[in-house]
Amino acid sequence: MTGIVAAVYVTAAGDRAALLTGRQLAVLRETVGRLRDRPTVAGDRPDPAALDGLARALDPGDGDRTPVVALPPDAQRWLDLVRRQETIRRHLPLRVRHACTACGEARIEDPARRARTARAAGAGPSGATLVRTAELIDDDEPLLALLNFVADAADAAEAGAAGADGGPGAPCGRCDGDTFDSAPVTFCPSCRAVRDESLLVRCPACGHDFGFDPGGGDPAWTSLPEALAAQRNQVTLRDRFRDFEHGLWPGQADALADAVGGGERLVVMCRCALPTEIGRYVALLLTTARLVWAWETPFSALRSGTVRWSGVRAVRRHGEGRSRPEAGVAVEVDGGEPLVFVDFRGTGVDLGDTPVRCTAEDLFALMTRLHAGA
Repeated sequence: MTGIVAAVYVTAAGDRAALLTGRQLAVLRETVGRLRDRPTVAGDRPDPAALDGLARALDPGDGDRTPVVALPPDAQRWLDLVRRQETIRRHLPLRVRHACTACGEARIEDPARRARTARAAGAGPSGATLVRTAELIDDDEPLLALLNFVADAADAAEAGAAGADGGPGAPCGRCDGDTFDSAPVTFCPSCRAVRDESLLVRCPACGHDFGFDPGGGDPAWTSLPEALAAQRNQVTLRDRFRDFEHGLWPGQADALADAVGGGERLVVMCRCALPTEIGRYVALLLTTARLVWAWETPFSALRSGTVRWSGVRAVRRHGEGRSRPEAGVAVEVDGGEPLVFVDFRGTGVDLGDTPVRCTAEDLFALMTRLHAGA
């Protein structure tokens, strides 16, 4: 699947379509692969055999950078279920349950907490599994984190590595045993029952419906024309990233691309900084629908954000009368702190029909127009 920029998946009826970027496809392929090894579900599930059909659909394998793939109905139901799990898992805690193989005594721990210790100590097999799990949680991939823990612990245990079961790092408090069966778990938000299934649909203990969507609906499914327009935007962005001065870190590129849909036109990318981070550049993308920013260094995790112009209260000058690097633009957003960008520099990358000068004054004028047109 190397080289895919974005794929469009079309329902069997042809009435809806979903765009998945190359990065999203890679995550979904790994997630589905893990699910095929551990297809446990709390509640009803689609036909298990259809999961194989989804796996094939996620790997077009024909060398096309922008494939359009027809999705069988059963595979579509699996895709909806897997994608909904990401939303569900973001709102539930991920824990690891360790059961002593001698007496059955169990304890539950937070993998992220012990991963911090494992990182500092130079993790062995058990710690490495926890570190990888915590990293996936940090990357906002909670379902993949759960499935990764199961697979890594099983692989290491099969290889005979000491402590490879991801055990708690201390003997059993009941019998002093030192071998454990470890499994990721979460809790039903209604009855607090421990749930160890890979996919959550309905709690068998109390009937709680896990299918809630606190985010207000899955925006993935749109009309086919809009999905194809989003695909074109993805190609344009990915092709122009190479023109960005001094390049983009992978996380920055993904953050910019993942935020863009089909109902908008690309305008410009430029370099700037946050007021507290002058000298460490922010990649800024402006479209007719939104502003997207991404900050990353070799030593710091990605920080990024997006705000639609319709959610902007006002655009104003920042540091008026000052020269670079202090001069900039402040974007006041509904229900949050202003986003302030300073130290605009370089020529930027024009993505629309009209050239844009990447100075604080010119970008202030551009953002004002984009906000007014929202």
